[in-house]
Amino acid sequence: MRLGTILLSILLVLTTVTMVVAEEKEKLTGPDFEQTRGLLNCTNAIPIQCGVPVTGTNAGLTSNVMLYSGCAWNEGGGEVVYTLTLPGPNVWTFTATLTNVTNDPDIFILSACDEATNIGSPLCGNTYQTASLKPAGTYYIVVDQYGSAPTTPATWTLTVTCTEVLPPCCPFPETCYFLDFNESPNGWYSLACGSGPVPWGWGAPAGSVPTVACDGVPRTNVLITNLAGNYPVSKGEAAVVGPFQLYSGCRCLEICHYYYMETWDGGNVRISTDNGATWTRIAPAGGYPGVVYSGATSIQCLTPSEPCFNGNSTTFVRSCFDITPYEGQTVLVGFFFGADSSVSYRGWAIKWLKIGGIDISPVEGKSWGAIKALYQ
Repeated sequence: MRLGTILLSILLVLTTVTMVVAEEKEKLTGPDFEQTRGLLNCTNAIPIQCGVPVTGTNAGLTSNVMLYSGCAWNEGGGEVVYTLTLPGPNVWTFTATLTNVTNDPDIFILSACDEATNIGSPLCGNTYQTASLKPAGTYYIVVDQYGSAPTTPATWTLTVTCTEVLPPCCPFPETCYFLDFNESPNGWYSLACGSGPVPWGWGAPAGSVPTVACDGVPRTNVLITNLAGNYPVSKGEAAVVGPFQLYSGCRCLEICHYYYMETWDGGNVRISTDNGATWTRIAPAGGYPGVVYSGATSIQCLTPSEPCFNGNSTTFVRSCFDITPYEGQTVLVGFFFGADSSVSYRGWAIKWLKIGGIDISPVEGKSWGAIKALYQ
């Protein structure tokens, strides 16, 4: 009898340990997650500034949000929402850090007042999250509390450190090619790279696309993933422009663009030197600001964890690419876009594409449109 009691006690202990380990594993990894949005309340959001610490607590606050996109931790405490506004025209990398914490607060950086727009890394922010190479605009930083229904409020000190990232090659003093999609479609064409068309189109877009582009230029027409509205799910397609002969000195590519995509979707820029037979992804100065979510196994055209533009740029922004390795060659430029099987936003809009640099030659070989662009 005593032996049986001992064995039963050991079994109970092992079961308890297994449950604790399983719970911790759930917090560390968690399942893939997409949720209905709109639960977060930002009415009383608190403005904060880079480098200025603020203390906080969620005492007496109601829990509206339990889950944030990309993170499966249960956040059952009341949320405290902060806003951080970063000026243009360049991009920013910023880190939100919690110190002096009690009772397990967690932190999330959002691109909008929407719990499904988590853009921080790591996706589950235990004491910090970093947002890399984000455009100017307003961001939401939420401090929540881990647990199904915590009874003791959390406290913390929040500090945000910010670094402005300057593009290394833009603006450039001389222009080789200038494709302004305000003026014309510039001979673009579509290239299949997924289960069906997005569909890319050129013209005046419907819906909430900003009306002012880079440098304060009015936006009329754009090259965009869908003229009529949000891009469709489970689709992938590229928009291609060119060819461009990259004469000596033509070593920088600049795009003015706006994007609003789910983090399970994305778009990136690629170059082909063999008339579209093969494509190589090129990266903007400082790298792409996002990656396709690793669990987005149904995405088209791109792959899970692939570097890309996604999230919400809020306004038209300038991105610059070093294309020095392709100098002296003839290239095509492709805007490759893909979406997974659920949730879509307004997409990816291209206002202009410029190629330029310094000490460009020979002028005789350029198109008339490129020569005019030198004097614009």
